Amino acid sequence: MDRTYITLNENWKFHYGEVPEGWYKGYDDSAWTSVTLPHDWSVHMPFEQTNSSGTGYLSGGIGWYRVRFSLPEAYKGKRVRVVFDGIYKNSRIWCNSYHIGKRPYGYTQISYDITDFVQFGAIDNEITVRVCHTDLADSRWFTGSGIYRKAYLVVEEQVHAVWNGVAFNVSRADEQSAAVCADAEIVNELDERVIGTLTASLKLCGSDEESVVFARVPAAMEAHEKKTFYLNGMIGKPKLWSCESPSLYELCISFEKEDENMTQMPEQEEAIFVKLGDENSHIPAGKTVIEYELSKLVTPDGKRILAEGIHLKIKGSEKICMIGANGAGKTTLLKKIAEELLNRNDIKAEYMPQTYEDLLDLDVTPVDYLDKTGDKEERTRIRTYLGSLKYTPDEMEHPIRELSGGQKAKVLLLRMSLSGANVLILDEPTRNFSPLSGPVIREMLKEFPGAVISISHDRKYIDEVCDKVYCLTETGLQLQEK
Repeated sequence: MDRTYITLNENWKFHYGEVPEGWYKGYDDSAWTSVTLPHDWSVHMPFEQTNSSGTGYLSGGIGWYRVRFSLPEAYKGKRVRVVFDGIYKNSRIWCNSYHIGKRPYGYTQISYDITDFVQFGAIDNEITVRVCHTDLADSRWFTGSGIYRKAYLVVEEQVHAVWNGVAFNVSRADEQSAAVCADAEIVNELDERVIGTLTASLKLCGSDEESVVFARVPAAMEAHEKKTFYLNGMIGKPKLWSCESPSLYELCISFEKEDENMTQMPEQEEAIFVKLGDENSHIPAGKTVIEYELSKLVTPDGKRILAEGIHLKIKGSEKICMIGANGAGKTTLLKKIAEELLNRNDIKAEYMPQTYEDLLDLDVTPVDYLDKTGDKEERTRIRTYLGSLKYTPDEMEHPIRELSGGQKAKVLLLRMSLSGANVLILDEPTRNFSPLSGPVIREMLKEFPGAVISISHDRKYIDEVCDKVYCLTETGLQLQEK
């Protein structure tokens, strides 16, 4: 999303002492001192024993700052934000005589949206800051007094990421690939609904290489709505950071608005027509799918007991979900159940692990991975199904390692559909699907005629799909009320 940064470090006016009308835009500050940020007035004061040792025996007091700036007409219709990376302390801030906020704390960034108070064109704008540092014995170290870090303006579109609302995580990385995720909180400041596509990409800093797109998700937001989107994916052959080669990447998230003539985004991706199971997937109600008992569930390294006295019985086409605290051992238990069911001859089980790479062949294309016969008609059918799952022709021919987490999940989903399985073992089945795909996936699993054994934190999935919910604790699996 386009952001323009305008530094505000030059041409500030400063006055030491109280100025009752200093907030007023028309106030005459011609006699004030010209300063550049960062600025600390305490270091210019004499040392005095009457002051606190915590402030280096220097004075605090009250200080006023003012700066003028103009904004071109081209910025009209965009959002404008002022940011101070550090003011010590008890700051109050005005824009064009409008009081926009105060912050007692002196160690954190301060940010305010000033869109409604600024003017564009030849008219000057003015930011005024009052700083009060009269509590001298307020720290164990020298803090200084004033605007001690940089200040700047941020100009951005009406649909933009919330300030400090993007988090990035790398869950796994090696020389071949990296699994990445960006959680982006997006806000629509417009008075109308918007639809479009969010795209996340990474650019190797200082390199001529093109940005690598790792996720695309559809986005629909009502007027003034704030929503979090999860952009998961993979990048191939990442440049890993080391002391010898400190490689860094820049994350870019962009929003492309759809054609204005599209007045409504579909509530579900209707093109997804893959079905899970058929009449042969039905399991008679009296048939025991599994009666699993485990005296002790231990961590994979065998060093810690996670739970004891585990008992789970599933009959017919029951759909169950296991929940529990992080680290309780849900994935470890599901793997053990999968090992038993995948070796059975009286049922046909399919497994979707939490880490898709455990099961997928990352070096082949989705078509090659799903094709078991090499028959031309079979490959055409696979391509048709992949297309229904929103795969582009280009993605069908790329190695699986280069696909996003959502696209990899769809490969496993299609594998389950083609296999004729009657038992599905799923670790967080809805985790990487877009908000538009979610309802479709839940409906597919709900209508699946066989049994489902799963782990999920998705409340909609639990409510809509699962018959029973078990909580894994140190004392085993406890049946919960839905």
